[in-house]
Formats: sequence, structure tokens, C-alpha cells
Amino acid sequence: MVLCLPREPIGELVFLAAQREQVSSFARPLPPTVRFVGNLVRCVVQGPATLRKLTAWSPDLLVLRRLPYDFVADDIVRRAPVPVALEMNGLHHLESLRLRGVRTPKWESRREISTYRRASLVVAVSESLGHQAIAIGVEPSRVAVVPNGVDTRVFRPDVTPDSGLIRWARQHSHVIGFSGMPAPTHNMRGLLRALVALVEASPRVGFLFVGPTAPQLESVFHGMASVTARVRCTGPVTHERVPEMLACCDLLWAWFTNDDASPLKEYEYLAMAKPVLIAGHGQAAAIVRQSGAGIALESPTSDAFARAAQKLLAMTPSERARLGARGRRWVQANGTWAASADAVLAKAEQLGLVSTTQGAFGNNVCEGRAQVSN
Repeated sequence: MVLCLPREPIGELVFLAAQREQVSSFARPLPPTVRFVGNLVRCVVQGPATLRKLTAWSPDLLVLRRLPYDFVADDIVRRAPVPVALEMNGLHHLESLRLRGVRTPKWESRREISTYRRASLVVAVSESLGHQAIAIGVEPSRVAVVPNGVDTRVFRPDVTPDSGLIRWARQHSHVIGFSGMPAPTHNMRGLLRALVALVEASPRVGFLFVGPTAPQLESVFHGMASVTARVRCTGPVTHERVPEMLACCDLLWAWFTNDDASPLKEYEYLAMAKPVLIAGHGQAAAIVRQSGAGIALESPTSDAFARAAQKLLAMTPSERARLGARGRRWVQANGTWAASADAVLAKAEQLGLVSTTQGAFGNNVCEGRAQVSN
């Protein structure tokens, strides 16, 4: 049995508070003391109970993600009675400085590094993060590079579009969509300036933002009525509702700043069989090149990004459908959560952490609150 723990409730509240604080100005970080206190409370409240449950459940392997100031994860890795595979979506002390300009206290950086070194297996979501894991002292044999993925049963092209949004979408010649929160991992200012340029060139195009609220975006085009009239923001929605909203779009776009990451939203875009426009380096650009599902620009200006969007929208519906179909086929072959999970299990078996005769990871996963974490 493999148990995968997502973020716990208190940690999730701290995480969401951090995102809200950051996106209010696209740059302002949450004070480290807030994360410290929130996760300290989380540790006191949840730590002992989590360890007791682990002992009672006795899974063969525990898959876990560490948050900043995550004393619970540190304690579990140190004391868990079972092997722990620790997912690495980024080294937080490096990301905080590079993306937010905030230095992490040395004691927290040391805790983070120590926890990764202690883990039975480190699952890095990109090659560059795999190299970072080795650089901080994790044995190369205990590092597996397993990119993120998508549940293609949830994100699929035949999902019924949201009834309210589809009525709005029909008022426009085309709709370009974005999903997710405008965090420092995205160049939202660049994306929104491209939006402004696109409105001037193609005034009948609409823009859908799934997740953000209008006030979070208005700092770029405040007072520009011709722009705001074309923008629809859904505000926070459950992950299960994202596909029905993206189904209303003709093109999906994103502008990444975290080149070390594995772009989860890009996998979801491809699974929807929509053409994509991506700005970024690393895995984000590589996925578009490998899938042939759209256009990838590595260091564009906002005007260049807007022109690329115009190029994709100028295609016929059948041409865009072919691009989308390529992306769907690629992600089904290369980017499902099932394949990612099987890769983790295979590495764990190679290291002698687990032993199973079942071929599918899903047959060995304890559900409950557990899932392959996004």
C-alpha cells in the first residue's frame, strides 16, 4: 500500500494566504513569520496525530511534499516507521530568494536540506531540480526525476462547458484562457500587457481567467474600459470545475518565470485538447516543442507574445483542433498521473523500499484523503 499525503488543512490555509498576499501587488511576499507561526501551529496540532495514524496504517511507502517551515514533514521524515518519498517541486529557500527576493532564515534552509537528505527517495519534478537535490547532498541513487502530470479522465475535451461562461464566450470572436493563481511563478504583468496589446489589435477577443479575481489583475489595465469589458475572472473555484471553464476557450496561455518547475497547468491545458501559447524556458517550452500543440517563446516581449496569440487565433477551427489533438495525444502518452505514479513506484522498488507484483500504482494507493498530489 502506498499512501500519498496532500497538504494538510492548516498548511493549506497558510499557503493560500501567502498567494493572496503575493498577488495583491504581484510581488509583495508574505512575511516569513506568518508562515513560521502557521506551520508551527500545524506541527503542534497535526504532527502527533499524523504519526500515530502512520503507525496504525503501516503503509509500505509514504509520498509527501514539504512546505516552507514544514515541521510536520520534517518530523515525519525523521520519525516515520516506513520509507518516505519526498516530492521536490523546488527548494524553497532558493525559490524565495530568486522569485520573491526574500531570504529564508539559515535555520530553515538547513532544516529543508536536512529533510531532503534524510528522505528514503527524493522525487524531483524536473531535471534541474534533480541536479539541485544532488547538489545539496542527496545520494544520486536516491533521486528520481518524475515530472508532474494530469488526470486525463477529468481534464478532457468532451467535458460539458460551464453554462454561464459559454454564454459569455459566444459574445466574442475567440476566447483566450488562463487558469491558476497569479503567483510569482508567472509573469502576470507581461501576460496582461500582451492582453492589452491584443485587445487593441483584435477588439472582439475575450479573456477568461480561471482562479483570479478582477482586483488582482486591474493594476495593469485600471481604467481601460475597452480592456475590462473583455475580461472575465471567475475567482477561486474547485479544481474539479476548472475543465468545464477551460472548455469555453479557443486558446490557453501562460507565461512562466520558474524555469526549474514542472508546469502542472500546461499538462492540464494539453489534456483539454486546446492549442497552447507558452512563454518560458526549461520543461515549459520543451513540452510545447515535443507535443507540437502550439507556440513556445523563451524570452518574448509582451508585443511578441500578443502577436503569437494572433497567429494561433488566425488559424481555422480545424487547424487549431489538430494542434489540440496533438497535445492531448502527447499528454496521454507522456504526462498522466498514473504514469508518474508508476515511475515513483518503480524507483522505490529498485531501491528495495517496496515490493509489489501489481503493475499499476493505482491498485496500491490508499485513498482516504490521499491522492497523487498536485
